[in-house]
Amino acid sequence: MIRHYVLEGRFPKLVRVETHEELLAWAHGFEESDRRIAWTEIGDTYYVSTIFLGFDHGHDNTKPPLLFETMVFEMDDVGPKSIWGRRFITYDEAETAHREAVEKFTALAESHQSPAAPDQSHDSNS
Repeated sequence: MIRHYVLEGRFPKLVRVETHEELLAWAHGFEESDRRIAWTEIGDTYYVSTIFLGFDHGHDNTKPPLLFETMVFEMDDVGPKSIWGRRFITYDEAETAHREAVEKFTALAESHQSPAAPDQSHDSNS
């Protein structure tokens, strides 16, 4: 069963979604909410996005839910492509990852290097 959440300040709150009406109410609130934690553009090469996902992307009810995601996108002639991403349990972990990704990819942009085989794993145990 998918666990749905809303963000109250910096803290996710599990919400009851058992009926179609409850799902529609959650979806409407989710659509209207500001899920962005942070957004940073690095020149015209990269951007870093950190968001609240709204439901558990860990898909394992025996583990803490993965509710936040930080991703890095690289711009090319076609548009943005995802080159790095991680999911996290807490707002603080995601916020820290955002800052670290900005530092790393700012340094790459300044040195005009391409990232070497970015890690695409999606867990908070890194």
